[in-house]
Amino acid sequence: MSSVLLKENKEILKKQKEFILTSFLCFLKVCPGFHLDVRELVIKFLFPVQFFTKEFIVEKINIFKSISLRKANLQGVDLRRVNLLGDDLRGANLRGANLREANLREANLRGANLQGAYLRWANLDGADLQDANLKGADLYGADLQEANLRGADLLGANL
Repeated sequence: MSSVLLKENKEILKKQKEFILTSFLCFLKVCPGFHLDVRELVIKFLFPVQFFTKEFIVEKINIFKSISLRKANLQGVDLRRVNLLGDDLRGANLRGANLREANLREANLRGANLQGAYLRWANLDGADLQDANLKGADLYGADLQEANLRGADLLGANL
């Protein structure tokens, strides 16, 4: 009888830990402000916990990566070095956000408001910035190779 209870308790604990990890990853995506790449954070702090398998963590990160930031209000948020590779940020408000050294490679920023954003050394290679507001944005050293800037407003931007 006690071994059955022990097994049930382990299963409950496993589900609680899965819920905590999933909630944590979603929180990082929706409420950024951390200066670490989420993958780095997960590897540093969660891989040593032997309870989680590598496959489980990769699965949760993939679910986490699918969370859309479309039309998100991230005005003035510190997103230094954040990894938003290929993320959907269409129509997002990033006015005055600090995106220094951010990885926005192949991100969809169509129609996003990046007015006055700090994008120094950001990777925007292949990003879709069509119709984006980049007025007064600081793009010094940013990688804009293959970026779609059609219709983007670059008035007063530092290139």
